[in-house]
Amino acid sequence: MITIYPSGDLKIKVLEIDDTVYVAPGQEKPVLCEEEFLVKEQLITKHSKPLAMMVDRNSAYQSTDKTFALKGDTVKSMEIWFRAVHNTLTDMNPSIPVEEIWNITAAGDKYDFDVALLYKWFARWYEVYLTNPQALYITYHVSKTSSPNLYCA
Repeated sequence: MITIYPSGDLKIKVLEIDDTVYVAPGQEKPVLCEEEFLVKEQLITKHSKPLAMMVDRNSAYQSTDKTFALKGDTVKSMEIWFRAVHNTLTDMNPSIPVEEIWNITAAGDKYDFDVALLYKWFARWYEVYLTNPQALYITYHVSKTSSPNLYCA
């Protein structure tokens, strides 16, 4: 479990799906990696109406355990957004590959997060990328081939 907010009251499990695999109709694609995040419900629901609706819908079915799953997002992209919402993004390593920036953008759009939450972080990421774009590419592709569950560690 990744603790975003130490006294959090909501657990969100992210299931990263392998979209490169073909499966027959009716079957589910395999999960590449999954990770659970401990977050503060009030901050999540304040910054994302779609997630607020999921929390409300889930609360009607579960009285004690506040946990729900997001399927199809990347673990790293959701970690970036959860840290941005909780104002703990400054300690994140900015060497994230370009491909993951697309995933972060897609998740932001999907969950209606305010992109302004990432301005400073993205400026730092872009500065690192401009100084050595190959390093980001190499780091990502070597780690993906050697450890497909890198982001779940």
